[in-house]
Amino acid sequence: MLPQQLLVIETPTAFRHTSAAVGSFRVDMRIHVIKTPPAPLMDGFDVRDMRANHIYEIDSRTANYLIIAGYAVRADDESEPVE
Repeated sequence: MLPQQLLVIETPTAFRHTSAAVGSFRVDMRIHVIKTPPAPLMDGFDVRDMRANHIYEIDSRTANYLIIAGYAVRADDESEPVE
């Protein structure tokens, strides 16, 4: 029997480890919601807490969905508060 090898991977600080699953990573993105989504769950994304005219720091998959669907834009100004 061959000994098992341990692979160590260094990750950039932009990645955040989530407790959802060992080895999974979450990248957050700041968005400015420009229009409140019409339903609490859209295409599998939980958007129930998203309100128009608020800035949020959320996972990038949900953020990109909201941007593509026209409910948010990317927020780059860090001086505004995050919800």
